[in-house]
Amino acid sequence: FRRAAEIAPRDVSIAHGMAHAALEAGLPAIDLFRAALALAPQNDEIRHGLVSAELAEMPIDEVADRLERDLAGRPGWR
Repeated sequence: FRRAAEIAPRDVSIAHGMAHAALEAGLPAIDLFRAALALAPQNDEIRHGLVSAELAEMPIDEVADRLERDLAGRPGWR
């Protein structure tokens, strides 16, 4: 994935795949998901992956607070 990202740094599928692979491997993935989300801010699949990474790497209360703020502006998600 790293080599693919070097070749195509703006490819959302590569960025998302690299983030997801890191998450599944138990490696830090928050920054990778944030980078993928920056390429596709409306992609809910990437957003879901970011929350999964946050839950794996952060205290749940911090994740819940951030998620509450994010979802406040998205009534369809409540």
